[in-house]
Amino acid sequence: MKKEVTLFFMIVTGLLGYDLALADPAQDEAIRKGQEHFKIFCSNCHGVNADGNGRLVASLNITASDLTAL
Repeated sequence: MKKEVTLFFMIVTGLLGYDLALADPAQDEAIRKGQEHFKIFCSNCHGVNADGNGRLVASLNITASDLTAL
C-alpha cells in the first residue's frame, strides 16, 4: 500500500511540475509572437490552418506546402 501511495504522489507531483514548466511566460510570449508572424507572413499562402489552402494559392505557380504534414 505504501508503494502505491508513494507512486501516486510521484506521478501527481511530476504532472504538476510539468504543468508549471509549461506556464513559462517567456515561452508563452514566444508562441504568441510566432503565431502573429505566421498570420502576417505565411497564412496568405499556407492558410490560417497551415494546410496549404491560403487565399493566394490560386495565383501561385507552385503549390503551397501543407505544413500540418510536418
